[in-house]
Amino acid sequence: MSKVTAEQAQAWEDIVSRKYADQAIWFLNGFWEEVKGDAENFWMYAELFAELDEAKKADGNELDEFWSHKFLERIGKTMTVIKMREEFRTIDVDFNKKMSMTEFLGYTYHKTIQQIIDAPQGNNQELIDAAQAQVDAAQSAVDEMVAKLEVATQKANEAKAAAEAAAKAAEAAAVAEANANKAAKESALLQKLLRRLLKLLPRPPKLQSRQKRRTRLLLLSCRPRRRPLPTRRLLLRRPRTT
Repeated sequence: MSKVTAEQAQAWEDIVSRKYADQAIWFLNGFWEEVKGDAENFWMYAELFAELDEAKKADGNELDEFWSHKFLERIGKTMTVIKMREEFRTIDVDFNKKMSMTEFLGYTYHKTIQQIIDAPQGNNQELIDAAQAQVDAAQSAVDEMVAKLEVATQKANEAKAAAEAAAKAAEAAAVAEANANKAAKESALLQKLLRRLLKLLPRPPKLQSRQKRRTRLLLLSCRPRRRPLPTRRLLLRRPRTT
């Protein structure tokens, strides 16, 4: 586009000082037949301008050079800093080092400053309603996508939490298994040492009952033997005869 002249300055300022959405409406009203197929993009542009405008958000009307570069990147127009500055100088028709939505739309659809100023607005309610309907449809689609994104994000977080819990459980099981193996090895070693110690211990004494029996036999063997008593012969007397 050409640059704003002194005669155009006031009319131009009246357009570009409007909020992002109002600038989009001005351009849609003035060039509806040419841009009606892109009406949804206009709503997306207005939303993105408001998102990147950290100071005024939706109440703003233009972005500085840095955020203008971000805007172009977000809509797929990635370029080097030098190339972007060249494009920015072309877009910035009022030389204020900022990019309004009207400047961006005029640059995108190849409209002159005078064509934008002279764009008929009228009271064509049918066109306005149609544009609003498309904007509403686009907003509904955005809301639906945001809701789906929130659900998907929640499910992803739940899956991540479950995976982390499973990983912790697996780690705990591995530690428990390692501890069990260690305990089993220690138990086997202790049993082996115990068997060796038992071999070094003296043999236990024999049973007491057996000792008593052997002691009794020993005592009996040590007693002096009694001599046998002499056997007396019994004399049988014959009975006297009278």
